[in-house]
Amino acid sequence: MYVQAMAAAPGIAAEASPPTARVSEPRGKARLVAAGIDTSTAEWVQQQLDKNQLDELYLQNQASREGWLNTPRYHKQRREIQQRFDALRAELGDETFDRLLYAVGRPNRVLVSDVMQGSPAEQIGLNPNTDSLAKLAELNKSGELIVDCHCRTNIEGLFGAGDITTVPYDQIVISAGEGAKAALAAYDYLVGKGVV
Repeated sequence: MYVQAMAAAPGIAAEASPPTARVSEPRGKARLVAAGIDTSTAEWVQQQLDKNQLDELYLQNQASREGWLNTPRYHKQRREIQQRFDALRAELGDETFDRLLYAVGRPNRVLVSDVMQGSPAEQIGLNPNTDSLAKLAELNKSGELIVDCHCRTNIEGLFGAGDITTVPYDQIVISAGEGAKAALAAYDYLVGKGVV
């Protein structure tokens, strides 16, 4: 039976209501098992995560008490603790570590090795469409046009921008910025040649 104590105004009866059931996400080892990590490995990983969390709390407490919180010493020791988490990849293997990253809400990697010809993935640029440039300019093993920080290729007067280049993070806004940078670099090139 559920009993709830409530203060009521004189002459008004207080009503008891059952607590609201909250659906919670799995925590601890359960979240790791839910992400597909076997039970014994999940238990060991959770122990490592708990140890790291405690070590960070102890470090923060000690640094705060001794007056060196947010100093290079503090950040160095905190990085060392965080590197233990990253070192789990070697012990767990890539697949299990990626499941761990997913379970704890950290960014994880998705490996795209190939896309279907004519699919929307190909059309939006997961594979760079650089076939026509292969005989002109240098491409990397992924077929991306190799450019320097001024969007220049290995061919004089040829500039590249967008998701066909080696510039990381194939995002629309980055591609637009790189396009503007390539246009300015091309303009500077033409001015230097006396064309403009």
